[in-house]
Amino acid sequence: MIDKIYIVSIDWSDENINNAVSVIEDVGLPSRIPWQVIGVNGYELTNQDLIDRGITIYKDWNLSTGVVKLSDDENQFWHRDVTAGEVGCALSHIDIWEDAYKMGYENILIYEDDILKQKTMDWDIIKNLDFDLFYLGRLIQGGFEGVVDKPIDDNICIPGFSYQTHGYVLSKSGIKKLVEQHLPKYKSMLFPVDEFLPSLYNWTPREELNDIFEKNLKTFALNEDVVVQSRTEMYNNSLTQPNDGI
Repeated sequence: MIDKIYIVSIDWSDENINNAVSVIEDVGLPSRIPWQVIGVNGYELTNQDLIDRGITIYKDWNLSTGVVKLSDDENQFWHRDVTAGEVGCALSHIDIWEDAYKMGYENILIYEDDILKQKTMDWDIIKNLDFDLFYLGRLIQGGFEGVVDKPIDDNICIPGFSYQTHGYVLSKSGIKKLVEQHLPKYKSMLFPVDEFLPSLYNWTPREELNDIFEKNLKTFALNEDVVVQSRTEMYNNSLTQPNDGI
C-alpha cells in the first residue's frame, strides 16, 4: 500500500532518527516499508543555492508590503517575511515529492521528525479511499469565518483550512498533480508549505492564493489525529520561526 516513508529532518543523528522511526512504528504501519531521511537546512542556504534550485521566495507574503489586500488580515504569520526555516521546510517537502515522482511510487508516507503519537493508525480507513492527500495530523484554523471540517464518517472528514505538515500520505495522483501542475508556480513564489497545501484543496483566507492555484487535490483527514507536532512557535522551539533570513 505504501512504497516509501520519508522522514523530514535536518538532525541526522542516530538518536533523533531512531526516535522518529520508533514513533512511526508505534503509530503503526500496514507492512514493512523502507524509509529515507530528507532535509534541507534553510539556515545554510545562500541566494545562489535558491537560484540553482530555481526558487524565488514570495516577496509579498508579508502583508506589510501593501501589495496583497485581505478581508481578514489578523494572522500574525502573514506580517513577516518567509523565514529561512520555512524555506528549508518547504524545500524538504518539495524534494520528497520530486523523488517520489521520479521513482513512480503509488503511495508515500511523510513524517516530520518531531511527531508525537496520539493513537494507533487503522490503515483500513483509507484502504479503498480515492484520495490525493490524506492528513494523519494537522491543525484546523477555525479562527477564520466559515473554516470547518466536513465529516464523511466516524473516522474521516474533508478538512477545512489547516496548518502543519508533520504527517500525511500522498497517492500517485497527488504526487503527479503537485509536481506537474503546481510546483512550477510554487517554486516561483515560495511560501510556507503548510499554507501551500490547503490552497490546493480548499478555500484559504490568503485570498490571492485562491486565484493563483487550482483546487484539484482530493484531500481527506482523520477526525482524530494519530500524530501531533512537538515543536511549535507557541513553545518557542520551532525550526521555522523568525530568525536571520537568507
